[in-house]
Amino acid sequence: MNDRIVPASRWNTRRTKMIGASLVVLGGAAFLTGCADTGSLGSSGGGKPTTTTSVPATTTPVVTTPVESGSLALKTVTAPTWTDQNGPIDLSTMVVVPGDVLTYHASFALEIKGTGMKAKLSTSDLGVSGGAALVAQLKPVTEVKLDGVPVPVGADGTVVSTAKDGKIVDVAIRFTFDKDSATALSMDQSLNLARFDVNLVQIPA
Repeated sequence: MNDRIVPASRWNTRRTKMIGASLVVLGGAAFLTGCADTGSLGSSGGGKPTTTTSVPATTTPVVTTPVESGSLALKTVTAPTWTDQNGPIDLSTMVVVPGDVLTYHASFALEIKGTGMKAKLSTSDLGVSGGAALVAQLKPVTEVKLDGVPVPVGADGTVVSTAKDGKIVDVAIRFTFDKDSATALSMDQSLNLARFDVNLVQIPA
């Protein structure tokens, strides 16, 4: 009888019947064998009760480790800010004058996890439109640094691996309104800034 295949709901019934049969054979010497899964009670020559056990088959379980997926992200470390040469400004109400230096700044943390993972860190070109004279004066200069080291600006970008996980990407865009070259033509004009994107895209390993 292989009790290891008996459904759990029937195990107690089968076990009780086995003990009852042993009581009859052994003249009231009721006991259980010490085996874990299967066992039998019996008698040997000379009327001395003995126990025999069958050793259950053992298998080595396959030890499995959960397979984890990687991740790729740019996490904001500091929200984008605008400053001039004197400190923080509200760009929506700022009226620039010759001599001003406006700076946009943002910081992101790289998250790049996964065996052999590689990605390209790149930026979009900042579109600038508005009055021609003012646009000519306030040409943006963009600087991107990864872990304090300058990286190429634009679509070409730079390739990063998991070695850069957690490193900081700093973006600074500066507009200098040079007072020495400013002309009256740039007065009463406006400057419109298009969206500027920082991208992190996985590439083949």
